[in-house]
Amino acid sequence: VSFGIFWFCLFLQPLVMITSSASLLTLYFGNFPRAWLAFHILWIINAATYIFITGFALLIDPQTARHTWRQGIMFPGAVNLTIVLYTCAPQLFQDLSHEVLAASHYSPARGVQIGAILFIYSWPAASMAVAYLAKAAEPRPCGRFICPLIVYVVGYGSLLCACTFTSYIKELRGAEMKWDKTEKTGKVTIPV
Repeated sequence: VSFGIFWFCLFLQPLVMITSSASLLTLYFGNFPRAWLAFHILWIINAATYIFITGFALLIDPQTARHTWRQGIMFPGAVNLTIVLYTCAPQLFQDLSHEVLAASHYSPARGVQIGAILFIYSWPAASMAVAYLAKAAEPRPCGRFICPLIVYVVGYGSLLCACTFTSYIKELRGAEMKWDKTEKTGKVTIPV
């Protein structure tokens, strides 16, 4: 049962991310108050799931958790963590943004606020596209530097969804998928 749940969660996650973004954007243009409520419900569920899974994963093996807690905390990515924190404590973010804007003497236009809302509504699906950039940048000369930065911004979950979504497309196109085969020779070479 647990394997089936795990497999379907991974298999359907890209579709859930795209559908949630499309639904939020549709609600935004149709009924903003309902979109705002749906946004909060979506991200509060994400926050509860994130806290439960991360805490549980770190508690399973405390010795390994001491070395990998940063990766566990950053699994959703910096943008997702910011959205989760904003959803759970909106007043704190509003007070902080008012102080920063007052100190900088900047008054954002209405278009900037609308753009920010549209950005966070479309982020679940857009994060997969940005994560795919990390996958595409990896083999490039500067990929070893850029790829981890992109992954820390969008999160490992978005990267997993991007790879899963890519496999959907390859499967629909009928592309041949091969596993690399390791040839075993029984010989070991030690670099000097």
